[in-house]
Amino acid sequence: MPNDQSNNGKPLNVVGKPFRKVDARAKCIGQTKFADDIFLPRMLYCKILRTHLPHALIKNIDVSKAAALPGVLAVITGKDLPIPYGILPVSQDEHALCIDKVRFIGDPVAAVAAIVREGSFERASRALNVTPSAVSQRVKQLEERLGCVLIVRGQPCTATETGRLLCRHVEQVGMLEQDLRTALPRVAPSGQDGGRVTLRVAVNADSLGTWFIGAMTVFLNGDRALLDIALDDQEYTLDWLRSGEVQAAVTANSRPVQGCDSVALGKLRYAAVASPEYVRRYFPRGVTAAALAEAPSLNFDRKDRLQARWIRGVCRRDVDVPVHWLPSIQAFVDAGLAGIGWGMNPVPLVQAQLRTGALVELAPGRTLSVPLNWQHTRLQMPMLARLTRAVVSTARRALGTD
Repeated sequence: MPNDQSNNGKPLNVVGKPFRKVDARAKCIGQTKFADDIFLPRMLYCKILRTHLPHALIKNIDVSKAAALPGVLAVITGKDLPIPYGILPVSQDEHALCIDKVRFIGDPVAAVAAIVREGSFERASRALNVTPSAVSQRVKQLEERLGCVLIVRGQPCTATETGRLLCRHVEQVGMLEQDLRTALPRVAPSGQDGGRVTLRVAVNADSLGTWFIGAMTVFLNGDRALLDIALDDQEYTLDWLRSGEVQAAVTANSRPVQGCDSVALGKLRYAAVASPEYVRRYFPRGVTAAALAEAPSLNFDRKDRLQARWIRGVCRRDVDVPVHWLPSIQAFVDAGLAGIGWGMNPVPLVQAQLRTGALVELAPGRTLSVPLNWQHTRLQMPMLARLTRAVVSTARRALGTD
């Protein structure tokens, strides 16, 4: 309304006139006190836990851990404040704290990672302390937002290519946050340590059975973390790293995957061994192609080519041999001791049996060495760097390169 507009012939005193707010000066010079500026003797402080779910029913709230924290005098929930209130007429049904339902847009990425890590929606819900329905809704919400499937439903549940990218993101962020909490404990909420970060790596079975447990011990003695080991042949562990399913891998391939670094660990030496009675029975005249064609061998799985490589080196040609399939390195040793077959065993695993004569080499001195490397993502993550140091130092001692 124009300044000269009148009201029934009377000049306007307020409309169109500049006025200073009554509290403007006090606010500008910092004199005004807000709620956060008020400190009273023996004053209690309140911390509010806010939901991370987009839309969920409140089934139960366990306050026992919060109530047990030092200095906590009381914990209240929505059930303690059942009377609705509202400042405006349209908000008379509001409650100070949610009673039976929450409505909030949360981040469902962690649910995807939990499903892949735990293998099912049910186990993921227990890990996240929510219902399976809540986990399912969070994943569905993210899939709809991205326009693609993230989880292949099955037993166990697995991630699609996009899902693996999200899982890798969660693991990397978790490691960075854990390192930050270690360096700056005050950044963590009071009474919370953020839990343990799970770091996934791919390892071949023979390394796991000989030296990798030692590397885990060194790493875990100084880190609050969990390791999720994906087991595969050393010729195939790199596929796990290439697909983003793991952060690092023990591999026979020294050529770095894009975005990764490769460190030589040494060579794991294998020997073709069997029981003395077995050798006398099947190789009375030594190792020949004809004898090998009749002697049952031991193979870990269809990816295991060590026996074929050793035969080619000894006989200068391929030989079809009878095979027992035993996907266990301890079963290899036990089957060899029992006279069931011959197999390629890591020398560190059977040193004691070779010394006592319980196992003997089919062709003494004809061993096979497999070079091993540690490839890991190039991202600067202190936790992964500490694992790398533990793996490299332990492997080089065990494989005799120190």
